[in-house]
Amino acid sequence: MKTRIALFLGLALNSQAAVIWSGIQDIPIPVATGIGDLDGVFIDIDQPGLSSVATILEDSNEVNFTLGGTGLFTGGGFLPVRQMSSATGAVVKLLPGDSVEVATAITGPAGLGANQEVFAESADDFFVGESAYLGFLFSPDGTSTLHPGWMRVTLTNNTPGGVVHEWAYESDPQSAIVVGAVPEPATAILAFLGLGLVLRRRR
Repeated sequence: MKTRIALFLGLALNSQAAVIWSGIQDIPIPVATGIGDLDGVFIDIDQPGLSSVATILEDSNEVNFTLGGTGLFTGGGFLPVRQMSSATGAVVKLLPGDSVEVATAITGPAGLGANQEVFAESADDFFVGESAYLGFLFSPDGTSTLHPGWMRVTLTNNTPGGVVHEWAYESDPQSAIVVGAVPEPATAILAFLGLGLVLRRRR
């Protein structure tokens, strides 16, 4: 009976584990304090606790925000959704409920992209100091398969500095992810109910 209960819990948890969410992070994006100062914040999508201030991209799968969010340096495993297929193309601002999927997302090559053109161009672009969403395609560590994801950020034109609030990606590369979606609370509820069942049967 214990084996059956354990199997049930494993299936319940796995069935709800489609969205991998960072949790609220609120990681500051540094500002440039002088000529040649390009310190940025390196974001580790797989392991948020390893995110750190860095001057270069530390992993090919990750992203580094610089100049308060004006600069965006990306590796080949993190491709922001852009308005055109260019490393300097404006990053698309998404709204909660929009979707990102590998088959239809427009991205540019990896590299350094200056995002000044995304600020205050129109209502569909990022505004300085606005908390908003961008979409991305991401390859988890050790893989080459792209998964769709979203990230909530506040970008600034260097000062006073931006913030990377949270992000999530879809564990199934064939599925689209809904912007703002986080794991369903039903996962925790099923685990709790299953644990109660285990304790009850042991009495």
